Amino acid sequence: MENIRKKSLKAYILLESMVAMTLLIFLVTFVLDQVIQVKKQTHEENRKIEALNVALMAVDIGEERLKINDVEVFIEESTSKIVVWESGKVLITLEKKKTF
Repeated sequence: MENIRKKSLKAYILLESMVAMTLLIFLVTFVLDQVIQVKKQTHEENRKIEALNVALMAVDIGEERLKINDVEVFIEESTSKIVVWESGKVLITLEKKKTF
């Protein structure tokens, strides 16, 4: 009878270890996934900030197109608004205020 209890205790410890390892793997995978997602989001935000800085430089020097550090922006200006394009997408649209 003593032998069966030792085997069942070892099996129970093994089962607990497997459950704990599964939980640990799940938590580590979840945390790493979140870190990767935040890193991608930060990279995208930094790219947009850099494009806005290049657009500001283009407006300051009066250029319609400007390319710096592989960031190319196109400024489309009309009487009522300014549209900044980057990589074929509208980055920002600014409407001019009417003054009386």
